[in-house]
Amino acid sequence: MSDQTGDALERAEAALAVEQSKTERCERELLDRIAAGLPSAVDGIARRAAQSQPEVTKQLGSGGIRALRAELADKAEQLATDVRAAQISWPHAQSVRYGEVPTRHLDAALFSYLHGRRMDVLVEVLHRHGFSVRDDGEHGAQDLINPHDLYRAEWLSPLAEAGTTLASSESRVRAVKRSDADDAVRSIWDGSQK
Repeated sequence: MSDQTGDALERAEAALAVEQSKTERCERELLDRIAAGLPSAVDGIARRAAQSQPEVTKQLGSGGIRALRAELADKAEQLATDVRAAQISWPHAQSVRYGEVPTRHLDAALFSYLHGRRMDVLVEVLHRHGFSVRDDGEHGAQDLINPHDLYRAEWLSPLAEAGTTLASSESRVRAVKRSDADDAVRSIWDGSQK
């Protein structure tokens, strides 16, 4: 590796390290933001359930609703702890077109992480308190809680931008390494003719 190539690689790797750190910070900030908003979001979901099923709400009365809200608040705090420590399989720019990380791909990864058992814990609380959680009787999909109720898609933009910039830095490092390898092969090849 020439001194010039070594310097270029060192600069490219330093820039890559900065972008990796920035992307990791954006991931943590996003997850912290979602976790911080979970108690309020879950309480809002409970309120919508209470409004959509007034007969159940009236039957529960203030005491029953208070118990429901307390149980949901506890589950929301547990979910918030889980979200803060989440290891989500975020898409990388290499796996998407044009080196961009679209927010919709991040949204799909986050939705997939939250969907299923994490939502089921909240749904079970509502169901135990008498709320119907199925859109089509007991065999249809639950329709009271959607992972999108817990965050806003625009919160993903900083992470998408950081991921795209990180991909560009990764590409620069690969290009410098490829250029060095090409130079080395050319030098060896040219030297073999003597």
